[in-house]
Amino acid sequence: LLGPPEIYTLKSTTTAVAASTQTTVTETTAAATNNAFLDQMVANFNSLRTTRIPPMGLTENMSPTFLSTGNPCLDFFFHVVPNTPSETLVERLQLAWSQNPLTTLKLVCNLRGVRGTGKSD
Repeated sequence: LLGPPEIYTLKSTTTAVAASTQTTVTETTAAATNNAFLDQMVANFNSLRTTRIPPMGLTENMSPTFLSTGNPCLDFFFHVVPNTPSETLVERLQLAWSQNPLTTLKLVCNLRGVRGTGKSD
């Protein structure tokens, strides 16, 4: 299964495996498409790399849960609630800001709007 031909162009090369048996194997490689997203998808297709397991914890009801989403901005949005300790807030703010300053600034503005809008839970 190679996918639609618009995604990438295939180059086919033939290499000799065993000279005594005159066996050949066809090896297929993908050419770059000048599209970073598609190139990354093709490069990681059927990759055998294992991803690290995200940190797990327990909820107040003792149910298993993920402690982080893997995205600092998303973690900042969901974990900053009323009565959040200032150390935790500063740590999450720094992590989110280092990943994406514009999104973090929007999230800070969304925490509590002047007219009662925003998160303010």
